[in-house]
Amino acid sequence: MKNTFSVLFYVKKQQKKSGLLPIMGRITVNKQTTQFFTQLEIDPQTTEWDSKTKKINGKGASSLNSQLRNIEARIRTTYQEMFLRGPVLSAEQVKNAFLGIDDSSTTLLSVFQEYKQHQKDMIGKCRSLSTYKRITLVYNRVADFIKVKHHRSDMYAAEIDGSFVDDFSDYLFTTYKVSNNQVQKIMQVFKHVTKICIKKGLLKKDPFSDYKIKFDPVDPNFLTVDELKLIIQKKFSLRSLETTKDLFVFSCFTGLAFVDAMNLKRENITLAENGDMWIKITRQKTNIPSIIPVMDIAKSIIKKYENQNDSYVLPRSPHQHVNAYLKQIASSCGIKKNMTFHMARHTYATTAMSFGVPIATIAKTMGHANMKMTQHYARVLPEKIIKDINVLNTATQTLQTLCQ
Repeated sequence: MKNTFSVLFYVKKQQKKSGLLPIMGRITVNKQTTQFFTQLEIDPQTTEWDSKTKKINGKGASSLNSQLRNIEARIRTTYQEMFLRGPVLSAEQVKNAFLGIDDSSTTLLSVFQEYKQHQKDMIGKCRSLSTYKRITLVYNRVADFIKVKHHRSDMYAAEIDGSFVDDFSDYLFTTYKVSNNQVQKIMQVFKHVTKICIKKGLLKKDPFSDYKIKFDPVDPNFLTVDELKLIIQKKFSLRSLETTKDLFVFSCFTGLAFVDAMNLKRENITLAENGDMWIKITRQKTNIPSIIPVMDIAKSIIKKYENQNDSYVLPRSPHQHVNAYLKQIASSCGIKKNMTFHMARHTYATTAMSFGVPIATIAKTMGHANMKMTQHYARVLPEKIIKDINVLNTATQTLQTLCQ
């Protein structure tokens, strides 16, 4: 179906109390029309409206005609932009979009862009650069999907439904050949954007109502105590490797994430009256406070870098560089694991649990909102299970005698 569109102006014959005549606009799309007030008026005593040329003659005509041409150009631009996003339009939609009095023409990517910009503004405050990069990746994936599958540059937020969600998920699997968990992480971000649309009144129904985000269980990657010993004992002549080793070991004994370790300042270190050292910091990712007693190994690393010429506790280095150096460290120590800085948090949680630290304590030091998050980080080792059951076995000896 061919779309038809036109804009024209006319003057109302009924005078206002001021004696002026209002200039009205009429938008027609596919034979459907709607009117609006241009906020312009003429004085019938000094000017007249030429119904044939649709122009004003008389005093001030040049300025008024120029304003009308400007209004018409803006309406045509609005229509063209809307038409590129979708073929189905109404005159009312165009008018509302032009006047800015309705959200029916708000697009998905414009909402997403606004959300993305907000996250960018929060970097260093309560958002990490990696989080912003992940959101940007999802934005690009959604934009690509709209181009490839819908042959459009954008879509109205109101058009997003369950079919769009299902098709987008399938598109991620087939186009990028990624794992289920990678797809679900993308869908999590996209779901958050649709919730924003719902909150803004752009969506009446949740498009994710029938889509369940499910992650495949993944065993946390961590270092054993013996592997950690190898790293601690290893000395590196290259400063970059030695510094990276210290950063990693520090996190293994504090549970700090990379961004929090990099942002750790001297003001976050406190000393109790009995001499105990504490780290008090709010996690950047979750904005949840962490209170961490500093163990001796972590203390020695703090002391090692106490003469730095800035307010930070540890040497600062780009995340990407640190992970690259960790690969070299693992190789030098004969550790056949894909070492990343995040592994240090898993190592901290697993080591703490292995030595009997209650999970509630681990959760508090790691800045987790609940212990379910901590359970993802901490793996119960077979040695810990045997040790705990032996304790239970000893404690129930009196019950066992009753069974004999």
